[in-house]
Amino acid sequence: MSWVSHCYQRRTREGWPYNLYTTIHRQTREECYTLVRQMAEAVGINGCQLLFSIRELKKCSMAYFMDDAN
Repeated sequence: MSWVSHCYQRRTREGWPYNLYTTIHRQTREECYTLVRQMAEAVGINGCQLLFSIRELKKCSMAYFMDDAN
């Protein structure tokens, strides 16, 4: 599904039965709900919970190695 930018599988927790997390990007909440409904129908999922970002955090690349010149 090309509209999913990230997908993670996690353990469930007490009170939170969900183990699959995906990130999608749409312009409106209605578009998100429509897309998620279509995705759920396509794979046979009956229940899900949508979580929306309230703000975008600064994006930066991960630094894996320290520069030897420091």
